This record gives sequence, C-alpha cells and structure tokens, in this order.
Amino acid sequence: MGRPPAKHKQRQIAVALPPTFRERLEQAASASDHSIAEEVRQRLEQSFGAERLEQATRDLLLTIQSVAKLVLSETGYDWFAHPHAWEVFRHAINVHLDRLRPTEAVTGHPVALQPCPLVSSDNAEAIGTGLEAILFNMRRNNVLLDLYERTSAMSDEAAQKRTRAKLDEVLAAARTKNLEKP
Repeated sequence: MGRPPAKHKQRQIAVALPPTFRERLEQAASASDHSIAEEVRQRLEQSFGAERLEQATRDLLLTIQSVAKLVLSETGYDWFAHPHAWEVFRHAINVHLDRLRPTEAVTGHPVALQPCPLVSSDNAEAIGTGLEAILFNMRRNNVLLDLYERTSAMSDEAAQKRTRAKLDEVLAAARTKNLEKP
C-alpha cells in the first residue's frame, strides 16, 4: 500500500548527533507514538515557529520557564503540583508582567483595529478571560493551537469569518460539555 504521495517531496538529510540526543529523541518519539523522523520534524517546526514571535514574547517565555525552575528549587514542588508552589509561581509571573507594562499612550483601541475579534468586548479583563478560555478549551479538545494565528494571517475576510465561525462551534461544543471554567 505504501505512503500517499506527498504534496512536496521530502528530502532526507544526514545529521550527526551525540548518543544522548538520539536516546532522548527515541524516548520522545516512542512516548508520542511516532517515528524519530516525525519527532525531529515537529521539534524543528516548533523551533522555527518560535522565531516568528517577537523578541519580547520569546523573553517572556524564557522567563516563565526560569520561574518554573526556581519555584521547584525554592519550594520543592513543581508549580502545578502544590497550591503554595502555584501561588509563588503566579505571583512571580504577575510581578514580572507588571514590570513589562507599557507606559506610552497608544492611539486607537486595539479591539477596534481587529475586523473580527474572537471576544466581543472592550474590557481588557473580559477579553483576557475569554482568550484564555478559548485556549484552555482548544487544548482540552485537542484542536490545533495555531488555528488563530492562521486565521489572523488570512487576507480573505470571508475565509477569516468562516474559520472564526468554526472556532465558535468548538467553543459552543465545549460549553455544552460543561468544561471547567477558567
């Protein structure tokens, strides 16, 4: 039977790796139930995807990673495994975000600039809560998290609206399943 023909033929490349990398790739591929080649492709895609983020977001992600390690070191628990560790983690992240708060006045309302916002509100807290709920439910329902990014990049407004309508369907389905609230 074989593989279906690829839209774009993939080419193999030889890469020399230390044995420990090979072992880690084998373990990760086995845990994800796919080949080592697929594991490498996915990890490269994640790496290239991270490059599309602006530097401030990359720095924030690294800070969150570092805070998680420091919380484990300081409390003896992963941030998600113990209520006190979670509080320490949350406080550290909030303090860091407060340090990064923009101080310059920007003209125009961010919501007004979006042709088809996911959350219909002018309230920053409501928008943030809505966006987090969308991401939570997308993860919970194993929906691709890059859907929003692809939607925003669409130049065809009708296609953008159709895709956003599909997101609304996913959210409605999540609500009917009575998923946890944020």
